[in-house]
Amino acid sequence: MGKIEDRARRLSNAYYNQGLDCAGIRDLTGAEEKLRLSLQMDKTNLTARNLLGLVYYEQGEVVAALREWVISNNMNKADNPAIHYISAIRKDPKRLRQMNQTIHQYNEALRCASEGNEDIAAIQLRKIIKNNPKHVKAYQLLALIDIKQRHYTHAGRLLKKACEIDAVNPETLRLLKEIDDVQTGLFENSAKKNKEKGVKNPFRKGADDVSILDAGPARRKSKVDLYRERPGYSSLMNVLFGIVIGLLAVVFMVRPAVASGVNRDANAKIKEYTTTMATQENKINELQNKINDSENTVRDAQSQLKSSKNATDSYDNLIRAYLDYQAGKYEQAGDEILKVDVSVLSREACEIYDANKDAILANAYDAYEFGGNNAFYLKDWTKAASYYEKALSIKEGVYDVMNLLAQAYQNANRNEKAIAAYQKIIDTFPNTRRAEYAAAAITELGGTPENMDGSQPVDGSDGTDTGAGVTDPESGAADGGYSGTDVDTTEVDNTIVYYDDNGVGYNAAGEVVG
Repeated sequence: MGKIEDRARRLSNAYYNQGLDCAGIRDLTGAEEKLRLSLQMDKTNLTARNLLGLVYYEQGEVVAALREWVISNNMNKADNPAIHYISAIRKDPKRLRQMNQTIHQYNEALRCASEGNEDIAAIQLRKIIKNNPKHVKAYQLLALIDIKQRHYTHAGRLLKKACEIDAVNPETLRLLKEIDDVQTGLFENSAKKNKEKGVKNPFRKGADDVSILDAGPARRKSKVDLYRERPGYSSLMNVLFGIVIGLLAVVFMVRPAVASGVNRDANAKIKEYTTTMATQENKINELQNKINDSENTVRDAQSQLKSSKNATDSYDNLIRAYLDYQAGKYEQAGDEILKVDVSVLSREACEIYDANKDAILANAYDAYEFGGNNAFYLKDWTKAASYYEKALSIKEGVYDVMNLLAQAYQNANRNEKAIAAYQKIIDTFPNTRRAEYAAAAITELGGTPENMDGSQPVDGSDGTDTGAGVTDPESGAADGGYSGTDVDTTEVDNTIVYYDDNGVGYNAAGEVVG
């Protein structure tokens, strides 16, 4: 086992060194992966955990950074740099609130983007970048929206800012490549379309072009002269006729060509938008998965913190119980020892616990019983019940304590608790005087006793303890019961009194009455 732990510790240190190298060249994504592997090998590697927190902080994820530093601080508070990191953040509460708000804003922006509300998402993301200029995921998501809207230049600037924070983030580099591919494809498609339509380069000159240019002015001049020789009315008619011919040419020749071109462009754009939307949807799903992973990590960290606190509390309770026991404070020692969770203690602590538990609990039981009796005498029923409950948690089945607990509940008008306590006596001492007294008390409180089979109660002749605190009328021995048979019952001062065949009355506690 020792060799495995040593090997895991060496691997953890190796991954930490790799993560440190990645962080040195601003490969924050690579550093994050290496440091996570380091912590998987050894969760107690505080240096790796602190560096992971710094990587998160540099990426703009302040909450994730604080999580790692809090865990580190709980593991070791002596000379831990995490204390200074936490203090530096807490010194500026306004800044901390802004950072915390960016998480909700980013989740809201991601939801809006996934529902097609890109404009609202873009507004949220700009607010995030303004409050937290190092939030890499905000730059990436805003760039995705710009790519979808074909604002490639602005998207490129956003992604370059993200690269300044995390130099080789795979998502950022993939988006930059996509922008480059789209822009290159648009240029090539435009040149190809011009070539297919037969559009010539206007700066190119050939023999045919020169002859046309030379012949053109002469023809235009002759037409001008011809028009000048015609009357004004004829000129107006010709102009109108030319306009009509031009309109017809537009309707029958130019318009179909334009419509065809528009349809082709629209189909190309629809295809491009469909491809872009599918790509962006995949990106959004990946980002959502990362968010879910982050939430799972937070829950795991909270669980680890809870386990760590439980272990710390158990050690503190064990130490306080031992010190209180040495000082003669048996009640406090009992309270502390009952709070110890043995499952989280080390082997040495378990040995200390086992060595002192019995003595502490024995003295605590006596202290609880004494305190309960004293409170019962002073008619402080709530305090008496509390003491008796603690005593029974240490030693179950003690009739005196069970009976006094039920009476304390009854006197405090906590009838449901009293009935449950009397029923516990019936279940613990079936077919005895104790069970019969408890059943009568339950009936008095308006309840119905259970597990009463109607058989005669066992008397003291068979050696069964049938009523602690009751003196046998015939023998006078205080063995906890008597062999006589009840002949009558009555109520005195709101208390049921039982009379044996000798006419001696007893209350539910076994005390002689009258």
